[in-house]
Amino acid sequence: MTFGQALARGENNLDLMRLCAALLVLFSHSFVLTGRAEDEPVGLLMRHFVDGGGMAVSAFFALSGFLVAGSAARHGWRRFVVSRAARIYPAYLVVVVFQVFVVGAAMTRLPLGLYFRDGGMWGALLRAVPFSPAMGLPEVFADNPLPLVVNGSLWTLRVEVACYVGVGVAAWLRLLRPAWVLAALAAGFGVRGAVTGLGAPFEPIVAYGLHFCAGAALWQFRDRVRVRATGVVLCALLIGISLGTEFATFVWHLAFPYAVLAAGLSGTAAGGLMRRLGDVSYGTYLFAFPVQQCLVAWFAPGPWALTAMAVPPVLGLAVLSRRFVEVPCLALARPSPVC
Repeated sequence: MTFGQALARGENNLDLMRLCAALLVLFSHSFVLTGRAEDEPVGLLMRHFVDGGGMAVSAFFALSGFLVAGSAARHGWRRFVVSRAARIYPAYLVVVVFQVFVVGAAMTRLPLGLYFRDGGMWGALLRAVPFSPAMGLPEVFADNPLPLVVNGSLWTLRVEVACYVGVGVAAWLRLLRPAWVLAALAAGFGVRGAVTGLGAPFEPIVAYGLHFCAGAALWQFRDRVRVRATGVVLCALLIGISLGTEFATFVWHLAFPYAVLAAGLSGTAAGGLMRRLGDVSYGTYLFAFPVQQCLVAWFAPGPWALTAMAVPPVLGLAVLSRRFVEVPCLALARPSPVC
């Protein structure tokens, strides 16, 4: 069965893959937010080539590249822009308001009146509107192991939006074709080599963009690439063997997107559960960090306890976001894509 045939069935585990990725971000951040980043298990397993958060975000971008390229190809660029805006922006604005006016007001060390008169709070709110979220708010989480950072996950949304813009421009210019997508992927590898060693933010931005391009390329060749469990295992083995070598980055950017998409398209193990929940991965990703910081401030748990404590309230907020924000906004932007 090819990727295209698996997608055409309309039943897959792509939503489950995205939810697992969002929960992996939460899990990985539990170690960072409790001052135990060096003990994060995925990072140890991957010899610090990538940690769980980086792996999960890479999975998000590979899935997004695959589905968004399909959305742009099926619909005109105008509909594509409207559907992408409806998918990402309303829930983002809700979490920005939530973290400024609820989390910030509850957790600041300043008197409440001073907090609301502080220019830093209003500046953070205004900068967040054009996808430039400030990391901190006045005296919020000042005593946490990772101090003054309210939502460290939001910065990746700028990269996601940039990828959307690139796909939208390509659709407008009618460049969403295999040759052009492969050229973009090759150019991405060239840029990746140029920024190696520069560190944050350049390397992760280019890395996530490469995974998005790889996902888009797999959509272009969806009728030729086959879903195989052995392929997923082989990709995992290749990644593991390449760690510590000069080929690790190249293997990672090509093998990992295939493994994620093949696993997501290979079956419907949790189809019933995900149909009831809907795709709550975006809300999980948005709300996890501030909720975890609140729990750290109140209870000072260890990383494993923090994960267990954070999952129920985060999933609850994600379900509310899906039900009352994301679904209504997507309905206004019909026809909306599956992603």
